[in-house]
Amino acid sequence: MGLNVQALRPAHIIAKVVRVENVFDDPAALIAAVDARAPHGLIYGKGGYEKTGGAEPWFREHWVTDGNIKVAEAERWFHNQKLIAGAKEAFGATVIRPQGMIWNIFGPMIAGRPHFDISPYRGIERDGPFWMHVLVHNSGLFIPWAVPSTTGLVLFYGGRHGGFECWPDGPDKPSRIEEPPFWNLGLVTDNEFMFHRPLAIGEPEERVSPGAFGGEAKLHRNPDGRRWDVIDDNGLFVTWEPEQIRYSLVWKAMAFKDERAAQIYDDHSDDLTQDIIWGIISDDLKARGSSLNVPKSPLEDRVFRAAILAEYPNPGTRYFADARRG
Repeated sequence: MGLNVQALRPAHIIAKVVRVENVFDDPAALIAAVDARAPHGLIYGKGGYEKTGGAEPWFREHWVTDGNIKVAEAERWFHNQKLIAGAKEAFGATVIRPQGMIWNIFGPMIAGRPHFDISPYRGIERDGPFWMHVLVHNSGLFIPWAVPSTTGLVLFYGGRHGGFECWPDGPDKPSRIEEPPFWNLGLVTDNEFMFHRPLAIGEPEERVSPGAFGGEAKLHRNPDGRRWDVIDDNGLFVTWEPEQIRYSLVWKAMAFKDERAAQIYDDHSDDLTQDIIWGIISDDLKARGSSLNVPKSPLEDRVFRAAILAEYPNPGTRYFADARRG
């Protein structure tokens, strides 16, 4: 298409895994702050579980989104200097811009699917529906526009099971596993382009299978102020002891090699647009010999949405049987 794009990252994993000990000076206060915000909702809405095998005990709290602090408590911990230093080391970067803080709160569950996080792409961060961003990322066709983005994962869990698995050398090489117990342990890396997942949490007999409770369930503090209750439309499903809960703080930041790379992002001189997206997808469909055509209004065509997402599935399904379940 004659595009002259200044790529900000190469088409492969560029970040190593940097281990950061004792990330926060006051981890007890941090955990108390997230506990105080209960009840916590699931990571997806009820409808989001229809094709994934059902809801799992994976709850979520958004504290910072796109650099905007949504929860006042986050201000105290957002610009953590240890995570910023880890991001510089992981990416060989000099310009780090913290962008997000998300809490993942898990109960006993089976292992998660190996997956990528959805990378930001310059020009469309807040443009288009979520499924379009999934398509852009899964296709692998738009890496020149991908914004280098690092994840600082801070883990809190004292159980025997509940590790973190990742594939820093690619999905065809051995994985790296960080086993609990861990408390206030940071792993700073490239989760947008590195397969990763939480391993099974808790003892096998405790684990809640996908779909065992409804997709509207929430995680509540038990009236005793210590334990945790999962409550869905049918009432109380299960009560957990504090030591059965695994916390994972996901800290996101843009990681630019230098000020020039940051300027390319800031000045919008090389942005991705809807016309570019659908032009590249159309060309690739033809090159694949696909009979699928991009319609005039692709974002409004539900039949096309299902077909194009099937054409460019989660890349993890090519490597991992676990990524295909559900």
